[in-house]
Amino acid sequence: MTAQLVAISEGPSIVLNKPILLLGRHEECDVQIDSKKISRKHCCIILLKNKAIIRDLGSTNGVSINGKKVLEGSFVPGDELCIGNSKYILHWDSVILSGANSKPNC
Repeated sequence: MTAQLVAISEGPSIVLNKPILLLGRHEECDVQIDSKKISRKHCCIILLKNKAIIRDLGSTNGVSINGKKVLEGSFVPGDELCIGNSKYILHWDSVILSGANSKPNC
């Protein structure tokens, strides 16, 4: 029951092992990314039934989905996600599709 952001540029791949994850450089973040292009609390990712949602938390360098900068947007397996300078492709196994179906607040 795991989803993963597979790195296609700099940075490690990220396992999305909770329904809501906070990403950034700060020690309180669920996923810490050590890069000057990543804000202390950069964004959060929410896993839903058949997609994921990313929400920018006022970061300096933003997030984009398939090349389009967004404050909040949904993405599905195969979509390209850019966080700071790092690019990822979303992958998940079919078990994740039976997960939560409501949109929690970040």
